[in-house]
Amino acid sequence: MNIAVYLGSSFGTDPRIKIETQRLGEWMGKKHHKLVYGGGKEGLMGILASSVVENSGEVIGVELKMFCNDGHAFDHCSEFHAVDTFFERKKIIMDLSDAFIALPGGPGTLDEISEIICQDRFQSYHRPIFFLNIDGFYDDIKHQFEKMVAFGFFSSEEYENIYFVDDVDELIKEFKKY
Repeated sequence: MNIAVYLGSSFGTDPRIKIETQRLGEWMGKKHHKLVYGGGKEGLMGILASSVVENSGEVIGVELKMFCNDGHAFDHCSEFHAVDTFFERKKIIMDLSDAFIALPGGPGTLDEISEIICQDRFQSYHRPIFFLNIDGFYDDIKHQFEKMVAFGFFSSEEYENIYFVDDVDELIKEFKKY
């Protein structure tokens, strides 16, 4: 299965996030899932991609050309797409992926996973979407989705396709449904 992962290009301040990122890559590689991601080698992105490759997995990188020229691209992708715009990057990642995971990250991570939720909602894809909620990082987002359902702006059926999991072990349990 091709799994898109959205995550930070920095390490963040919580060491547990780095550990869970490494564990996610190990699981993906060992289970022969392909990582589809932003193509960078910095921060959490580099940890994840390296971990997938070190565990016999494949990596599909989709990176902006302006970052490729600066040496920020991961060198060991089995497939690599250099694109001109963020829009192209998001579309290719979305089209290539069967499932989506958001690890802790910044505004870009939130933008990309939000777009997936909207696209899947309106195009009825029903692909699984996971928030790896390490140390409660996404608690406020979860609460906001619950509020959207309660206020009638998001149906409970649409929300059922979004999972908030606390660690990679819980993600693996939920992922087995697919």
